Amino acid sequence: MAKLQKKAQLWVLVLVVLLDLLAVSLVVPLLPARYRELGVGAKALGFASSAYSIAQIFGGVALGALSDRSLGHRGLLLLSFVGAATAYAIVGWPGATFYTLVGSRVVVGLCKQTMTASTALVVELTAPGPERATWIGRISSVAQASWLVGQSLGAYLNRFGDPRIPSAVAVGLYAVCFVVSAATLPTGRAAPKKAPKRQTTSVLVASRAVAATAGARLAIAFAMRAAMVTRQVYELERWDLSRADAASFGLFKSVTGIAASWGLAGPLARRFSQGSAAEHLVKGAAAIAVFAALAEAVPWPRAPTTEGLLAKAVADPSLLVYACVIFPLKTAAGQVTAIALRSRFTEVVPASETAGALAALDVASSAIGVVAPVVGGFAFDGVPVPRQPLVAAVFYTAALAVIVGLFAFEKRPGDKDKKE
Repeated sequence: MAKLQKKAQLWVLVLVVLLDLLAVSLVVPLLPARYRELGVGAKALGFASSAYSIAQIFGGVALGALSDRSLGHRGLLLLSFVGAATAYAIVGWPGATFYTLVGSRVVVGLCKQTMTASTALVVELTAPGPERATWIGRISSVAQASWLVGQSLGAYLNRFGDPRIPSAVAVGLYAVCFVVSAATLPTGRAAPKKAPKRQTTSVLVASRAVAATAGARLAIAFAMRAAMVTRQVYELERWDLSRADAASFGLFKSVTGIAASWGLAGPLARRFSQGSAAEHLVKGAAAIAVFAALAEAVPWPRAPTTEGLLAKAVADPSLLVYACVIFPLKTAAGQVTAIALRSRFTEVVPASETAGALAALDVASSAIGVVAPVVGGFAFDGVPVPRQPLVAAVFYTAALAVIVGLFAFEKRPGDKDKKE
């Protein structure tokens, strides 16, 4: 009976993450239009973006640590829903000023920790290994699918021209999330326990495992962010895509990306999620990313100019190979590393500090999102379009080297072990 209850609670988590990301994708695309209506300039937009990022950093660290103690993981999830609903109601308010909108971004940045809270609850409800990797993968995949569906639904709702409509739908979704979560999920509040005495060597090994896992996650995230900085422009220029072609291609990539996540990343992460198997899986996924980038750089005969995405794919096999093989492979590789390393991270950090550790990792990932595009921009500057995949391959190779080095560092015996 208890096992069935836990499984039901896990499916509730999947549901609320789906509804949460659906609400986000309904409202966030409204912001550029609201800013344009208010005549906001580039400096003000930069201020708004910075305010949101700073709020994310402070909110992630503070609330993540608090949820491991008095607030509880369910409490963090409920606070995320309340904060997001409040912020998105402001976005839809016709009388909102620029500073009011910035305030709404600060609120959502401080409060919204849905993925941290849901992952922490998954840790509480699952055993380490394949079961945990399965549910972390499901949450990750459903977030991708929800974002895709939400953007389409948001585009339809925005046709009415009234920002209150998508905003009201988002607030309603958060109300459902709040009620369902409050009624079904455990508190996720860790009971205070006296820390057992451990030898120095075991503490050292544990800290190395945390450092290696977090470092590997940040290394692959840096490579992916840096390699993707010119990706959309690269696709437009390499295959001479029109705006309509780009929109259709973006939809196709989203669908194939989700399919790769469900069909490849999930099963692989479930099967190879423990011990050295997880380590080899992460290394293999990083190697596949290198291979995919190198395969993309292979020159193809230049096809004559044609109209329409399908005609271009038939006339230029490189586009067909990229869309059907290379892109899904890279997407699956990215998902495999994200799922496997996030699952491993929850196993090597102390159970009483899960949410705080996950929040700190997410903050570090956000910092990577600031630095990596700048580095990528300098790296790709002046590189001809056909050779840009080679630059991406360099980033992925560097990430693979870092991952191999970190796992070797984790296994290295400590000074005390050598003396003994």
